[in-house]
Amino acid sequence: MNPNQKLTRLAEMYPDQKRQLFKYFRHQPVALELFVSAADGSDHSLNEWLGALDAMTEWLLKKDQVMSLADKIQYLNCATEIMAQGAHWDDFASAICSILERYGCERSNDL
Repeated sequence: MNPNQKLTRLAEMYPDQKRQLFKYFRHQPVALELFVSAADGSDHSLNEWLGALDAMTEWLLKKDQVMSLADKIQYLNCATEIMAQGAHWDDFASAICSILERYGCERSNDL
């Protein structure tokens, strides 16, 4: 199955997240594989991961920063480890914003 077929299949499985999936992964097949692997290996749903990815993207834009999609996914994956150490947030998206505020994001670049 080629990357476009994988993305289409995923969008069929998660129709409410179709827009987000195509927004991030239409031209990023390697990032899609990283994302699915990270989401599958965590306690958070794909929907939560997409919400956290949106929150991180918005946070970076407010700070006039950008970051590669692969680096965002890696950051989110590390954030799940911080969350697993007992810190409590309402959801993954709010957790990522708190973590970004507290620790920043050294792999980001100015717009």
